[in-house]
Amino acid sequence: MSTLYELKGQWQNLQEAMSFSGDEESKNIIQEAINSIDGSIEEKADGYAKVIKNIEADITALKAEQDRLSDRKKSLERHKDNMREALQQAMTETGKTNIKTSLFTFAIRQSAPAVETGEGFVAWAEANAKEYLKYSVDVNKKAIAEALKAGKDIPCAAFAEPKQSLTIR
Repeated sequence: MSTLYELKGQWQNLQEAMSFSGDEESKNIIQEAINSIDGSIEEKADGYAKVIKNIEADITALKAEQDRLSDRKKSLERHKDNMREALQQAMTETGKTNIKTSLFTFAIRQSAPAVETGEGFVAWAEANAKEYLKYSVDVNKKAIAEALKAGKDIPCAAFAEPKQSLTIR
């Protein structure tokens, strides 16, 4: 049995021979060979489709397992956070900010103060102190596509070449 790559090469060679062949008998023989390769390619396509469907099923199963593990991870993180909170609360209520055991050392520390900004801060900073702001730019490809469809000329923007894709049902 030939590989799909080999079948493709054979098909192309026969197509070329068909175009150069002069007599009717040679063309008939070449056409029969092309028909047999077409059948082989169809069999290969069926095989490929079966493997692709199996891989898709594996991907679906892996996604489900990934989701299950992600949920399990979140549950464990919540459990860990609840335990840390309970321990910190017990230490705070008993007035113990440091505990040293033979295995661990526990300490309650004060974090650095976090910065909070109010509702009008951005407007104030734009007018008075732009160094307190960070800007990021994002391209609106949907708006660009609509403008290009409408015939607008936009420098450095164009539609990409359409891509082909294989569908298997």
